[in-house]
Amino acid sequence: MAHRRNAKNVKSAANTKSAKKIKTSKKIKTSKKAKQIAIEPSLIQCRKEILIENLLLDPENYRIKYLKLKKQSDIKEQLLLHEDGRTMVKKILSAGQIYEESYVIPTRGGKYLILEGNTRGAAQKKINDLIADGNLIPQSKCDFKKVKCIVLKPSLSNAKIRRLLAELHLAGKRQWKPTSKGAMIWDMINEDAETFQSIGDLLGSSKKNIEDLYKAYKLTIKFGKKYPTLNFTHFFSYWHEFYKKDNLQKQAANDPNFIDWVMQLVADKVITEHKQMRVLGEFYGTGSTPEALKKALEELNKPGGHISKAQEAYVNF
Repeated sequence: MAHRRNAKNVKSAANTKSAKKIKTSKKIKTSKKAKQIAIEPSLIQCRKEILIENLLLDPENYRIKYLKLKKQSDIKEQLLLHEDGRTMVKKILSAGQIYEESYVIPTRGGKYLILEGNTRGAAQKKINDLIADGNLIPQSKCDFKKVKCIVLKPSLSNAKIRRLLAELHLAGKRQWKPTSKGAMIWDMINEDAETFQSIGDLLGSSKKNIEDLYKAYKLTIKFGKKYPTLNFTHFFSYWHEFYKKDNLQKQAANDPNFIDWVMQLVADKVITEHKQMRVLGEFYGTGSTPEALKKALEELNKPGGHISKAQEAYVNF
């Protein structure tokens, strides 16, 4: 019996030790230091209504940055004519106000620079011009005089401002055209020390997609320098399509003159729309043959040649 009791005691002691071990292991798990979350200070200084005359349109707005406009009147006309500004005028008049707040930052002389909402600002300035000229009669003297704004802190860096605009216009519901996206990504990489991955994480996009936009804008700039008389931003979609085609990228890697040749085709209007880059990619695809490629290239390099004629020769062969 004593032997049994001893065995029981040993077993009980063993259970007690294992229980202690379990408790200790639990303590070890819970004693790990939790990661500290770095909370970004608010970017916003305040919200307020600002007189339209105290709002400045941004010449560095990514939609018009490449035009290098300086005068406020020129910026306003550009936004009204080419960035859906006239449609915005009708929307504001129909609603009787701008419902969406603009993002602004204080500048000198009691003025505020519009960082987001430049098209809306241009439209409201146009409405005030119409009122001043007697072409539009408001219900009261206060109508359309002020704009609801989110005022950002004046100490914000360009990098933080770009991150904010990226979330609004590269991933948000009011997305910019691909050209403007590429331009902003170009600045974020070259000026803000961002990476393709960090921008992808910010925008909920793949690293490759960000990289393709960056490379496409890089080629757009190169094309603009090579052919300065052309509106180079119009051709961004061509180079964006170029980087979507693995066959074209492989050919460019093998032939250092390939990209310059493709640019020549675009400048000479042999390739006249971005979708035709897909056709060019077919010529260098796995289903192609040296003979078929030769026929296509002969048509492309002819005076007055066109990608459609090259495609026809390629298919017929």
